[in-house]
Amino acid sequence: MRQPHDFYETPEHYVNELLRDIRPGGSICEPCAGDHAISQFFAHCTTNDINPACDAVYHLDAAKEQFWTTAVPPGLFDWVITNPPF
Repeated sequence: MRQPHDFYETPEHYVNELLRDIRPGGSICEPCAGDHAISQFFAHCTTNDINPACDAVYHLDAAKEQFWTTAVPPGLFDWVITNPPF
């Protein structure tokens, strides 16, 4: 069953594993920010979430091509880090 705004919380142990192995530098995009379980650990992280109530820079559907070609054009970010809903 799909959750409202496709919100699927990133478990803390997932984030711990991510941070244990990589420390990306440069510009980062979190296209499904939700409660910022991932983005909170990166100083320069541009956030997006489809939920307009979420505290994010963009409120677009990251599942749509338009997000990746218009709001986040190729080359704008060095890293994309997320826990996609599907």
